[in-house]
Amino acid sequence: MARIPLIIDSDPGLGDAVTIAAALCSDLLDLKALTVVAGQQSVENTLQNALDIVEYFDSDLEVARGAERPLFRTLVTARKAGEEDIGVFDRHIKKPSPRSALEALRATISESPRKVTLLALGPLTNIAQLILAYPDVKSKIERIVVVGGAASGGNITPAAEFNMYVDPEAAEAVFNAQLPVTMIGLEQSHRFTFSNADRARLANINGKAAQMTLQAVDQLTKAYEELNWGIPAMYEVLGVIYLTNPEWFQSEQMRVDIETKGSLTRGMTVVDAHKVTDREPNVSVVTSLDRDGCMNSFLELIAGDMVKRVEEE
Repeated sequence: MARIPLIIDSDPGLGDAVTIAAALCSDLLDLKALTVVAGQQSVENTLQNALDIVEYFDSDLEVARGAERPLFRTLVTARKAGEEDIGVFDRHIKKPSPRSALEALRATISESPRKVTLLALGPLTNIAQLILAYPDVKSKIERIVVVGGAASGGNITPAAEFNMYVDPEAAEAVFNAQLPVTMIGLEQSHRFTFSNADRARLANINGKAAQMTLQAVDQLTKAYEELNWGIPAMYEVLGVIYLTNPEWFQSEQMRVDIETKGSLTRGMTVVDAHKVTDREPNVSVVTSLDRDGCMNSFLELIAGDMVKRVEEE
């Protein structure tokens, strides 16, 4: 089976770091580049995190700096984002690409012999800029998988998920670009939790990817306990699992619009689940997932890092 050409666009914190690790471990994904956007933290911080992640895995993957602010708004960063220190990085040697994220996205997609899939883990500013500046590249995009949004409720306001809230105009541009878009929203991603049993299984896996993931899970567990949030979830990883093991997901084509004007509903992903409007469906919304199947697939991916390193030696 041919590997899926992939670009990850993200604002790396703990979850994004583990997602990038999983993508690098997969034999089904051909990770072409990593583009970085401001979101959880400033673009300077998310860029350094991305560089450190790639350096940690001794990869020559291109890392390109993207938008430092939303299309039209002041940047809003996440609470406690600056404390998301993964802790396994200390050299800070790898340098960013001389190309901007916009240039890297355009060139990588245009030059690929096969259509490229985009996995979006942060605000959609970079991808919106690409589509608006170079609409011709849309014919070379296979699909866009967005880990963000929500069919109901939010995590930064009662109505909005963080990535959509940060840059709703960018989300509106991407969701209405007449491209295949999949949305893995909060109501599903909240289910991808790490129990004590899952942590024990992870601790028995060798390799750099497992080491980093275990540290990330432990840090998330501590943060969740302090905030009384229950069992920690790692939302972003579902994007890679969706691409490598789609059998664990159910989805439905629905109309999804982004609220850009409401004072209480900024960034809300308005999902027409009951087809009460006559507007054409524009997004494949994940409606359910097999949590245990996803966890098993994820742990197998992380274990694949060790297999790869043994084969290389």
